[in-house]
Amino acid sequence: MVLGTYAPPADVKLSDLIDRYRTTVLPTLRGHHHISVLRRLQDTFGDHSLSAVTPAMVAAYRDARMRAGAAASTVKKEISVLSRVIDLASREWGYAVPVNPCRVISCPPERNARDRRLRPDEERYLIAACPPHLALLARLALATAAL
Repeated sequence: MVLGTYAPPADVKLSDLIDRYRTTVLPTLRGHHHISVLRRLQDTFGDHSLSAVTPAMVAAYRDARMRAGAAASTVKKEISVLSRVIDLASREWGYAVPVNPCRVISCPPERNARDRRLRPDEERYLIAACPPHLALLARLALATAAL
């Protein structure tokens, strides 16, 4: 306080911040998937003030979404949107947030590795679909397991 860097905790409701994000930032973004994410975040965190959102709350949200069967990449995207709203409120809208609670928690690991190989009949179709100059490259990639 003596140094002039103290800011009182933000008493604004997260639902107000999400509404502001929806009206000011969302129109500038491509895609419509943000609308459903913001709706889900508003249902979960909307009644809480910005200063009341803790890493434990965000971690509980992450765990509940994973238990509900949401993919790890989906949960990461949802937490990322919440983090962007909080960062924007802190940096540009003048609300004091000492630490973004989304940055403190760990994100769920994505286990989406693929282990699929071409069946023998598919190789023939792949080579036939390639232009002549790429057919040799495709054969090399198949022979060296690069494809």
